[in-house]
Amino acid sequence: GQPWPFEIEQARAALAWQSTGRVNLKAILHGERLEGALETGPLGLLFSTDPWPVSLNAEGAGTGLRVQGSITPAPDWNAAPEINLEIGFETGRIGTLHSWISVPPDLSLPLNGQARFEHNLQGITLKLNQLELGRSRASGLLIAPADPGLPLSATFSSGRIDLEELNSLFSRPTVSGPDSGPVDQEPRRG
Repeated sequence: GQPWPFEIEQARAALAWQSTGRVNLKAILHGERLEGALETGPLGLLFSTDPWPVSLNAEGAGTGLRVQGSITPAPDWNAAPEINLEIGFETGRIGTLHSWISVPPDLSLPLNGQARFEHNLQGITLKLNQLELGRSRASGLLIAPADPGLPLSATFSSGRIDLEELNSLFSRPTVSGPDSGPVDQEPRRG
């Protein structure tokens, strides 16, 4: 993979042992401005087995991201924490994300989605409650058991898929010269 340049322009943090923490960040990620605010539970909760609340709101490249939930430290420091997160994202034009996800910059399809991420002793579950891209609609479920001997499980369903719109995600603009037609046309025969 290619590196993703990340430059912090401004960061402010206020973290406390017994009260809510807050981190504000202004940065440039892969050439696009990004602003975010993270709120957390008190730092002292990290040393207990109580859920530690987290809330992230970020905006960049015309896109909004919201993450809210909790991280519960495991009673044993060698075990992984339990994580429960609700995730939401939206953009009016997926083309504004071209620097991050390699889609044509002029692509005007709206994108939004809602998902739930869970990590616990049983494994990882990602439930895609809703994904909307243009006129296409989908949902799905991915389960990765903690036991490596158990199979990965994935389901996907869609009420509507617009193949023409989805194909536009992979199209590239045509290039034409002064004496020729677009590069992707069949050669002319006389």
